[in-house]
Amino acid sequence: MKNRIKILLLILPYFLFSFSTQEDVLSYFVTAKSGLNYRDAANGKILGKLPYLAEVKIVAYTGIFDEIKDENKLIKGEWVGVQQNNKTVYVFNAFLSTSKIEVTQEQNTILNKDQENLYAGFKVFDLTNNSDIENSPGFVNLSELLDYEEEQGVSMVPEKYLESISIEESRSYLKIEDTYRDYFFKNTKISKTDKLFIYNYKLDVLLTFNLKDLDVVIYLSPYEGHTSGITDSDYMYGFKIDAKHIKNWGKYSLNSFVYLGKENPFTRGKMKPMIWTKIPPSQFPLDLKSYSVTIDQKLKGLYTFKNDDLTYYYSDYGHLVVLDAEKKVKLNEILYQGESASLAPISIVGEENSETEKEQWAGTLFKDKSSVLFGFHYVSFGCPHIKVISNEFNYIPILCDNRH
Repeated sequence: MKNRIKILLLILPYFLFSFSTQEDVLSYFVTAKSGLNYRDAANGKILGKLPYLAEVKIVAYTGIFDEIKDENKLIKGEWVGVQQNNKTVYVFNAFLSTSKIEVTQEQNTILNKDQENLYAGFKVFDLTNNSDIENSPGFVNLSELLDYEEEQGVSMVPEKYLESISIEESRSYLKIEDTYRDYFFKNTKISKTDKLFIYNYKLDVLLTFNLKDLDVVIYLSPYEGHTSGITDSDYMYGFKIDAKHIKNWGKYSLNSFVYLGKENPFTRGKMKPMIWTKIPPSQFPLDLKSYSVTIDQKLKGLYTFKNDDLTYYYSDYGHLVVLDAEKKVKLNEILYQGESASLAPISIVGEENSETEKEQWAGTLFKDKSSVLFGFHYVSFGCPHIKVISNEFNYIPILCDNRH
């Protein structure tokens, strides 16, 4: 009798797994705005990325549950198998939904007009670090440029940093050299003769580096809560910026952008923090009655800000309007609020706090390009973008490697 029980316990997981694959196959939709990585196994090697709102069908439930810490949120879910190009790949189901998310006008425009976006190929990156210690080295994460499909059979990571690493190594930038460095450039399609430009718009400081002089480093992704079973896709890849170059920059990840190329794209001294002035409803330029929000929301807080020949209007519920000098509407949007993003606080005249970061900025950031604005969202799932103020819909994506 005991032997029978043992046999049943051994085959039960396989029976449950097999049974789960026979369930009615439902359609699911990707809810992560930055897309959802798919892998060769549960929490295995990354093979590619499913775009936001992509439709998939779950064909297998692995019974392998996991937790991912995203900023201050602990997200729990199961690794499941889905169909992709006639084969089964694996994703984390916390970023799947059986209900297709209602897409806002802004999101729908982004999804449908990516090909028309004049700035779609203009890549901007963040400057981050791996420590809360002030004056620590900076890191330009270029992982979003990697082609994991191309990487099959070739590793960018030295063998000593695979499978198992020490706690100290998991918290450090690990330099890669020689053939590993060469393959990094080949895979990302970055030219070794290019330059890296870092612009701190708060301090109005521009730094320029030759890529050939910078260390290529890898750093274990904060989404990976382990130091064993390490694969290439568990790492972030990019350039290390020595601390001496960004000394006393403070929280530079909140006020810097990075660009790679032959020429500097940034213009200096033309970005301003947006300090808003309260206004009565009569001064808001558009009819508030035409929007499906309550009157309390409409009148809760209305503000204005002026810079150069543009006047900006904003409300506490996220209505953003920009007028030019001739009072023509250049931008009119209700900003998205939901699970993946929330509205950032604004700075108001007479209520400024010197210790609080100015979230919204506006002005001319790039040479020979229209004015921009950014900083209206705290993004949990996905990456923010820079809005370009023009008659056509244009935005510049910030490649932040917010992986899931």
